[in-house]
Amino acid sequence: MKISFISEGDAANVLTEYSHCLNTHSEDIKSKSISFQKHPFNYNIKHDYDINKCSPSELKEVKDWVIDSDVIIFGEEGHPLEPTYRTLRGFSSILEVDLINSNKKIIIWHPGSHYRNNTKFYNEHPQRDKIYKHLYALDLYRLSNKEKNDFPLLPYQYFDFDIKLLLKNFKNKIKKNPQTILHIPSNPTQKRTQEIINSIDTLNLSPKYNFKVLTNISHLEVIEEKNSHYST
Repeated sequence: MKISFISEGDAANVLTEYSHCLNTHSEDIKSKSISFQKHPFNYNIKHDYDINKCSPSELKEVKDWVIDSDVIIFGEEGHPLEPTYRTLRGFSSILEVDLINSNKKIIIWHPGSHYRNNTKFYNEHPQRDKIYKHLYALDLYRLSNKEKNDFPLLPYQYFDFDIKLLLKNFKNKIKKNPQTILHIPSNPTQKRTQEIINSIDTLNLSPKYNFKVLTNISHLEVIEEKNSHYST
């Protein structure tokens, strides 16, 4: 089986992580993550293709892969509400393939805030019945129609980690005093950063806890910042 994960940017790298997991652990499934553009956070696991950076030969590879795929899984990410799915429409135009009316199994991944803020629209979308399955993070499934093709899905992140080291670091972290609460939003407005700051202020957590807000830093800097708060 071949799967194409397609997106505008794969905001939380969810589809790319799933693709990587399938390629790593499955003998029968091959998949690729294809996006319009490179992810701004520069995650360790990258898209297989970024359309806006593809050479003509790479674009042909993308087209051949998508056409040969049995399953298309796509995400609609934070754009104006429209009667057709923009991600599918965009890829169909670029690749010259009518995906929504093809014989492939078309699956939509409903990501985070965009679905949460537009639940009614997507639950009543004009093309909803053309979709084979609708996938939701666990906290979003409760907002779905809960029809037979609506399914909750646990977001997955692929980490090759040392469990003993993880436990050791965690134990050291909870012993540290004062402990640090980090808030590193990708978008302070969407993540309601000011409301979080106001709530923390009312709790009067110091001196037991430090509260730190960071914005506009890379994913690597986020990891480095988190690691810096482990006690040794």
